[in-house]
This record gives sequence, C-alpha cells and structure tokens, in this order.
Amino acid sequence: GQSPAVVRVLLADLIDWGHIRARPPVPVAEHADMDVLRKVLDGLEAKL
Repeated sequence: GQSPAVVRVLLADLIDWGHIRARPPVPVAEHADMDVLRKVLDGLEAKL
C-alpha cells in the first residue's frame, strides 16, 4: 500500500491547490465510519 508520507504529501498538495480545506479535528461523535473512510481511500488509490 501507499506509505503515510505519500498520503501526507498528496493531502498537502490538495490543500495548497484549494481542492480540500484543512480544519480542526471534529468531535469523536462526528467521525465517519472507518469502513467508509477505507472505501474512500481505496477509491483514491485506484485513481493514482
């Protein structure tokens, strides 16, 4: 799989380009389900 460093650099670039917005961490009750996050990450990796 991808290393965390690669993901961090990708996220930093996306923030710089204005594609995503950095914000403070959300409360635990608002966290997305880990299974959903895994599917999103898998989808992003499939496009790389």
